[in-house]
Amino acid sequence: MSTEIAYLTRLQVAQRLQLSEKTLRNWAAEKPPKGPRCIHIGGCARYPVADYDEWERALLQQ
Repeated sequence: MSTEIAYLTRLQVAQRLQLSEKTLRNWAAEKPPKGPRCIHIGGCARYPVADYDEWERALLQQ
């Protein structure tokens, strides 16, 4: 059983959503944040794949 967590970069998420990285940066800065949950590792935004997938599924069910 692997406990390794996979992450997407902001560029990868932007490409998947066909949005700009700037849009994702703006969403993350909103209070409360909009869009998929991101964390910062060493100053770089990272999106846990499991959280991204869950967020995307929730959008599709709306």
